[in-house]
Amino acid sequence: MNRLKELARPLTYLWRRGSFDHELADEVQFHIESRVDELEQSGMSRSEALSRARREFGSVVRMREETRAAWHVKWMEDLLSDLRYASRALRRNPGFAAAAIFSLALGVGANTTIFSLTMEFLFSQPSCPNPETLAAMRIGGNSDIELTKYRFLRDAHLFEGLAGSFLEAESNWRYGEDTYDLHVMRVTSNFFDVVGVPLALGRPIQPGEPAAVVLSHRFWQQRLAGDPNILGRALVLDGQPYTVAGILPRNHRTLIGFGWSPDLYMPVSGENEIVALVARLPQDMTRQMALPD
Repeated sequence: MNRLKELARPLTYLWRRGSFDHELADEVQFHIESRVDELEQSGMSRSEALSRARREFGSVVRMREETRAAWHVKWMEDLLSDLRYASRALRRNPGFAAAAIFSLALGVGANTTIFSLTMEFLFSQPSCPNPETLAAMRIGGNSDIELTKYRFLRDAHLFEGLAGSFLEAESNWRYGEDTYDLHVMRVTSNFFDVVGVPLALGRPIQPGEPAAVVLSHRFWQQRLAGDPNILGRALVLDGQPYTVAGILPRNHRTLIGFGWSPDLYMPVSGENEIVALVARLPQDMTRQMALPD
């Protein structure tokens, strides 16, 4: 009940503000007059008593502000005052006010759109089924290991699947008389099967297939003009022909996120290469179970 009274008090004040101000002024005057009467009884003149009573009482304006604050209505008064000022400014110069409101709305809308796109671009889930059952593996504190060690762990069948990839690879692509430096991701032959990367066209790189590539949708569109007959054709990469096996979807998201997307995927090529491990956990194994004690 007391809480309801506190909430209703500001509304009551605003509804009968004029009456409240008059009552407050009367109460202030009553206190001052009472003090004047006391001083006059002690032998002080009327003018001296009035002057001293006002000094003792202090600033009437400050007292009114403190009283309004105690009633929790000052912020509401300030809001109403700001709204009245804004209304007068709008009536005086409606063209300027409309331009300011439009600019503010445009800025808020643009920032909201940029934020939404950034969140989608950087932190969206990867394009694969059940991403919660994928886990990056570190061996002895290292995120990358030699290919021979990867094969040993893969053949141990500790997980439902274990694949490897190298993110920072590059490749020279010869196209006609020109050569282009491409950002590629080298992967083990089972990478697409373990991760479950979807394809828009074609098929993934198959086990035992050392000279096949999967193109990003961006590379296919921008560098190859979206050629619908590109599947099965060869790209010359690092002086060797690689068959185009598949093309990723337009909205493909990598496991890394943060907007990172290679031009194409190609198999690891040598025993000396290193790969980062990604494991597909069994359905009944949680991340806590997979982590060592």
